[in-house]
Amino acid sequence: MQKKFVYILVGVSVLLLIINVSLEIYNKPDDVKILTEIRTKTIEEKFEEVLAGFGIEESWIEKKIIENKNYDSLNQVYYVKIPKQLPIPMILKDISKAFDKDPVEFKIEEKISGGNTVLQVISGENVKLYSYLNVDEKAVRKSNKLAFIVVNISANDESGFLKLMQMHFPLTVMITPSIENENVVKLIKDSGKWMSVEISDRITDDKYELNVDDSKDKIKRSIKNIVSQFGTNSIYFIDMDSKIFNSILYNFLKDELSSYKIELRKRSEFIILPSGNNVEVKSIFKFHAEDGNESNKAFIIDHNDLENMIPIIEEYLKKGFEFYPAQSLVNE
Repeated sequence: MQKKFVYILVGVSVLLLIINVSLEIYNKPDDVKILTEIRTKTIEEKFEEVLAGFGIEESWIEKKIIENKNYDSLNQVYYVKIPKQLPIPMILKDISKAFDKDPVEFKIEEKISGGNTVLQVISGENVKLYSYLNVDEKAVRKSNKLAFIVVNISANDESGFLKLMQMHFPLTVMITPSIENENVVKLIKDSGKWMSVEISDRITDDKYELNVDDSKDKIKRSIKNIVSQFGTNSIYFIDMDSKIFNSILYNFLKDELSSYKIELRKRSEFIILPSGNNVEVKSIFKFHAEDGNESNKAFIIDHNDLENMIPIIEEYLKKGFEFYPAQSLVNE
């Protein structure tokens, strides 16, 4: 009797399991579909978006309608002019990324090594996009020359300083003359970066200190020490809120520096990006960088804000914008 009861329980359990599985299959939502093909229009939109990201102008993109009806999935062929300085493999890499999760294949035929290339994008066994990427010397991306002068970075902030030095584009670092900062001069130069020097009341080491009450000989020695240690290639600034700027020492300082062929500058001569407001920093930067004047733009930026700007800087580099040491733009 007990054994019979066990058999009944097992039978009921199996029946319930079958019913449960059947219900799961029946009620399973039909939202998991394997995409095997994407539309031609979607492919064309992504393709054109990648080109725009590299600063390819619309006038450089020609679309020729296909009249041969054998190409059911293809309506047009692209002829794209590519600037000589822009490597086509770099464009192809970003195109591949754009379709990373899509069911597409690429057929690439390089007509000239590193140059003219035919690209086909295939989906669902159909050619959905056919394009000629042709290097054209007349295709020149218009852009301003840009530079950053980085402020509010201390030699004590080893991590922050190292991040600055590892950035792969030119920049100028503003420092205050001090015995402590003598140690970073070599690091800046060895990292391929540049310096600017700010004369202010924050200079406290006797070797570099500038006081109104000091003798002319003492002031001359301090100026000589500053120039000797921090170089004539640095951009020299005067802190306009300092006692030095608001005294007779200012004109003496200007004259002494001019004997070293150094022009004393003010921050107001440059575009100052507001500190701590990422949205405003990016907005002001974009406004000046894209004003279409093809001129020199040097920005003064807090080192923390610069770190947050890296994604935008990468975008601008892709579009053909060039970054320079601020020195080269100031001296043009």
